[in-house]
Amino acid sequence: MKKSYWKMVLRTVKGSLSRFIAILAITALGVGFLTGLLCTAPDMKNSVDRYYDENSFMDIDLKSSMGLTGEDLEAVAAADGVLAVTGVYQTDALAELASGESGAGRFLAIDFSAGEAEAVNSLTLTEGRYPEKAGECVQIVVDPFSEYASVGDVVIVTPEEDDEDLFVETELMVVGLVTSPLYMSTDAESSSVGNGSVAAYFYVDRQEFDTEIYTDFFVMLTDAAALSTFTDEYDDLVDDGVTTLEDLGGDAASRSLGESDWGSLG
Repeated sequence: MKKSYWKMVLRTVKGSLSRFIAILAITALGVGFLTGLLCTAPDMKNSVDRYYDENSFMDIDLKSSMGLTGEDLEAVAAADGVLAVTGVYQTDALAELASGESGAGRFLAIDFSAGEAEAVNSLTLTEGRYPEKAGECVQIVVDPFSEYASVGDVVIVTPEEDDEDLFVETELMVVGLVTSPLYMSTDAESSSVGNGSVAAYFYVDRQEFDTEIYTDFFVMLTDAAALSTFTDEYDDLVDDGVTTLEDLGGDAASRSLGESDWGSLG
């Protein structure tokens, strides 16, 4: 009975071989598409997580409305669960090229001489070199097909009224191009300068800004790299880190006669 059944199956297949092959191909194609779709989200998450780990992407962005000091930086660096922290001052200002093109520029200042370009949110130099003094900057390339400036260009900075005395030099030479995990999307971020959208992002050396305070601390947590960014375990680790820093900020505020604490954590 079983032998007769298989003979009948084979006879049926041979009798309509082209139709059988077509159905098999259509089924295989559908399975392939479904498998690809099911793998897309995990693969994209794994790729982003690997990129974050390779470039030391921050786990927490700590901000303060009152400004952050060097003492605050030391306190955060010594806090439980903190692996590394980089102090940054960032501000927006009108950035105009010698060609006449202008737009809102976001400027971030770190200490390049101390190796902070390779610390938290590490930069990858793609052309030129890093700034070595005031009057120099590197541009973050977000979209390689629409670079705002090139190496050798001069960016003329027009600060906002509150930042008139912040920039040591208002003409910045672009000495390099970099990529940064901070800015991967081509969607422009909002700004209070210009037309309301950031046109270009720049890093300058701390010498360029005439201030001793910071606006942000970029914080990396211990053991965070071992976890996927898109898991509940990672979220729990970050929540614990935020709680620790909030407590630390409360202590700092108490010592400062009730002035503002860290402000916001993200």
